Amino acid sequence: LNNRLLGKTTVEGKLILGKNKPKTLTLKAGKYKFRFEHPDYQSDLRDVTVNRGEPSAVTGALKPKFGFLLLANLPKGASVILNEEPVNPKNFSWQDEGTLKLKAPLGEHQLKVSLTGYQPFISQYQIKDAAPIAIGVELKRLLASLVVKSNPGARVYLDNQELGTISSEGRLVLTALEPQKPYRLVMEREGYKKYEKELTLVSERENVVEQPLSLLTNSSEFADSFESGLIFWDAPKEWKAEKGFLTINSKEVGLPKERNYCDAEVVFSLRLLNSRGAAWVVRAQDKENYYLFCLNAEGAYSNKLVTYICRNGSYDLTKPVMFPSPIPVQLKSNQTYRIRIIITGNVIQHFLTDNKTGDEFSIGLCTDEKNLFPCGNIGFVAPSGESFQAYGFVIKPNNPK
Repeated sequence: LNNRLLGKTTVEGKLILGKNKPKTLTLKAGKYKFRFEHPDYQSDLRDVTVNRGEPSAVTGALKPKFGFLLLANLPKGASVILNEEPVNPKNFSWQDEGTLKLKAPLGEHQLKVSLTGYQPFISQYQIKDAAPIAIGVELKRLLASLVVKSNPGARVYLDNQELGTISSEGRLVLTALEPQKPYRLVMEREGYKKYEKELTLVSERENVVEQPLSLLTNSSEFADSFESGLIFWDAPKEWKAEKGFLTINSKEVGLPKERNYCDAEVVFSLRLLNSRGAAWVVRAQDKENYYLFCLNAEGAYSNKLVTYICRNGSYDLTKPVMFPSPIPVQLKSNQTYRIRIIITGNVIQHFLTDNKTGDEFSIGLCTDEKNLFPCGNIGFVAPSGESFQAYGFVIKPNNPK
């Protein structure tokens, strides 16, 4: 009253003067100033005129300076940051396990809750009064990323799931991976040794695996006179090998067993048994991935060598991967020809010799800019009804002439 402290209210809201709890206060008639104060509220100043013989009521209306944020589901060990400053322990209290009551001034605030291994929870709040604002804190696990560096074109697997291919820049970035979880990383590319590694990722730093793949080693020289059946071949049941000749008449690919060649020279002779021609595969990874060469005697690409790429057992005979190469001699049934193939890097060159004349001709140069199959096996196939015989089959690794 007029800057003189009268007392403090109890929890019941009554005024205390010493040890008494008067209901009324007797004053001389006149004008007075009553000020109501509370550390958590804005003070309220009231002008009151007291008239003789008339009771006057004074009611203070205090507006809060502070409000409250109720943080539910707060994990143990989490840091609470308000407006980029750690909260003062004097300004919060635990209501129950996982629920924190945080005192904050009126106005707009940024709340941040952080915990190691989790993405920070960040949100804006406008505190308008003393009514608590309930906030459900949801911390999401901080995810990890993995940078894989290896040969362009290598396929990358995590836990048997293919996640992408190494780019031309030699890297692949994998995101949204779980930290502290063990993964099995596998990298594969045709013609290269498979790479496998067990790894556990962390979220606090970049995880990098840098591992160039190694080329598969060349097999030794392979030659077959076809005098002992098909014991050296993984061949279709329709094939026959007898009296020095291998007869090919199946759409299924046949390959020498457990052979792999990068640079090599391949030589064999052919006898066409029908007017369709002959076909062979180069750098086969298996029976479904390879370069396919068709020596056509008739059809849309008559008397031409046509090149295809087979991926996962699929190719379209109407869509060669390069312009067909003309054959300088007329291909005929029952005629024999000698084929010589030189394989160097990403270039596959073919030569044909007409056994009637002994003249050798270059019949095609295939260059694969992507070098899709850097190594592999060599075999035969009959994709469009061809029937032919091969004999004198030889593969010489390395140092082709």
